[in-house]
Amino acid sequence: MGMLHFKNDKLPDTKALLRIHDGHIDITIVWNPSDSTFERCFFSEHVFYADDPDRKKYIYDLPRQIWFRDSQGSVDLLGCKVRSCKEKYGAGANGIIDAEYAVFDASVGEDYSRVNAVRTSLDGLREWLGISSVLVSAPIVDSNNRVKEREYTLKCPADSIGTGIPAFDFVPHWAVSVSGDTTELHDLAYMESDSHEVKRWQTHLENHRAMRDLLRISSWTEHLLSIEAVSREDDPLWVESGIPYQERWCKVAELYPNAHSYARRLNYLIEYFDFCNGDLSSWFSLRDAYARGIDPIVSLFSMRGASIEAWVVQLSIGFEALGYQLLQEKGISKNKAGASPFISRLRAIASELGDDWPFNLEQWELEMTESYNSIKHANRAPVDRLQSLNAWRKGILVFRSWVALRLGVSKDQLLFRLQLDSLIHPYVRIEQI
Repeated sequence: MGMLHFKNDKLPDTKALLRIHDGHIDITIVWNPSDSTFERCFFSEHVFYADDPDRKKYIYDLPRQIWFRDSQGSVDLLGCKVRSCKEKYGAGANGIIDAEYAVFDASVGEDYSRVNAVRTSLDGLREWLGISSVLVSAPIVDSNNRVKEREYTLKCPADSIGTGIPAFDFVPHWAVSVSGDTTELHDLAYMESDSHEVKRWQTHLENHRAMRDLLRISSWTEHLLSIEAVSREDDPLWVESGIPYQERWCKVAELYPNAHSYARRLNYLIEYFDFCNGDLSSWFSLRDAYARGIDPIVSLFSMRGASIEAWVVQLSIGFEALGYQLLQEKGISKNKAGASPFISRLRAIASELGDDWPFNLEQWELEMTESYNSIKHANRAPVDRLQSLNAWRKGILVFRSWVALRLGVSKDQLLFRLQLDSLIHPYVRIEQI
C-alpha cells in the first residue's frame, strides 16, 4: 500500500495498492462516492456531469503516466489505462488500473517515458556471441573418484563489446541468486543503447529489435527480447550531501513479460564470428535496404498459430517485395520489375544461391508459385497442404540462406550449416512416419 502521484493539480495524491503478479501490473484505488474526482476518470465515457458540461473543470481521462511511492521506494508507471471499476452502495467505490511498464526506483515526477539509455536481454545472445562470465576449474576428486572440490570464477570477459553501431553495445554480466539450499550462477549478456538526448523507448529499441531479428533468421527460432532497465542522466543516484555519484539504472517490469529459456543448443546459419571484428553494421544496412522484403518474413514469428495458407501468403508477400528489388538491381526497369510474375521474383532470389543446393530450386519455384496462386485466387484448384507446407519450409531456407550469403558467409560453410538445420528435413504425413 502506498500513494499515487499524478503530477496534476486536478488529481490529488491518493492511497493505492500496487501489485505485480503473473505478468500483470495493476493498481487499485478506492474513493468515496461523494467525491467524484476519480469517479470521472473511470465512468466519464458514459456519464454527463451537470457541474462540468464542458469537461474543463475536472480530469476525465486517466493520465498515461502515474507515480507510486511506498516505504520500499518509488515506481514510475507507464502506459496506464482503466481496466475496471465498481461502486457498491454504502461501501465506497474502487477502480483498477493496468500499466504496461513499471520503472522501479525512478524519482517521483521524473518522466521515464523518455530516457537516455535502455538495457535489454535477448534469449540466446550470450551463446551466439560465444562468451561467458563463468569460469569453471577442473574438478578435484578423492581416491574414489568422487568430486570434492570445483572452483567457479565470475569474471566478465570485457566491460563491453562493440557492435560497429554507434552508441549500441553488448555488455557481459553475471549475477548470483540464492534460494534456500540452492545457489544459482547467472551467465548473462545485455544489449545497451544510449543517447545524449532523451528518447522514447521505441526509438532506443530499434537496434535491439534488429539484433533479435538477426538471431531469429539465423536459427529460425524465437528469441524473446525483454527490457531490463532504463536510465536518465538527470536522475542519478545522490549522496546525502546532494552530490550525484553514480548513474541510476532503474529495473523494469513489463506487462505480460516474455519468460523463456533454452533447453538445447541452437544451430545458426549466421554466427557472430562471420562478422569481421564483430562489426555487425552489414546486417543493419541489409535490414534497412531490404526492409520491405525482410520485415514481412520476420513477422511470421507473430503468426505461430496461423494456418499453413497464412504462412505461405505472408512469406510470399516478402518474396514479392524482395524479388522486385533484386530485379531492379539486375538492370530491369521499375515498370517491368513491377509487372514481373511471382515466379520471376523467386528466380531473382534463388539465382543468388548458386548451384549444388540441398534441394531442386527450380522445382521449389514452381511449387511455391503454385501454392501461393492457389491460395490467392479462388478460381484455382487448391494445392495439397503438405506440398504448400514444404514449399514454405524451403522458402524459409532460401530466404535465410540469401541473408547469410549477403552477410559474407561462405557457400561451403553455409551448406555445412544447412545440414544441421531442423528445416532441412521435409514435413511428412503422420501415416508416413
